[in-house]
Amino acid sequence: MSNQAVFDAAWLHIMKQGQASFSRGMCRYRHSDTIGCAFAPCIARYHKSMEGGNAEHLILNFPDRLHVWALDCDLELAYAVQLAHDRNSGYPTSLFLERFESAMREIAGNAGLTIPEKGAVT
Repeated sequence: MSNQAVFDAAWLHIMKQGQASFSRGMCRYRHSDTIGCAFAPCIARYHKSMEGGNAEHLILNFPDRLHVWALDCDLELAYAVQLAHDRNSGYPTSLFLERFESAMREIAGNAGLTIPEKGAVT
């Protein structure tokens, strides 16, 4: 269930946010109080020292700062969800959202996950 929870949180967060979390040439877990990357909803207590590490690094090195439901997520899946955001974040917003959704649909298909309903709350 943790894989589905992380996937749902990322999908719903980015679809609601409507843009990438990109600043000064790189993706940010937290760009502002309301803008964050796809893995940002998994973070319960953000600290700037988390920036620069990938999702796997956060799970392994910051477990006390993540939501409990994110800790058992498959590391490869967590990283794939992050890359769905990061690899596409430099594109204009409309293209970013299209590419993010496509990447996430591929992840869902490969991992046997379902796409959350629009408006669902995690």
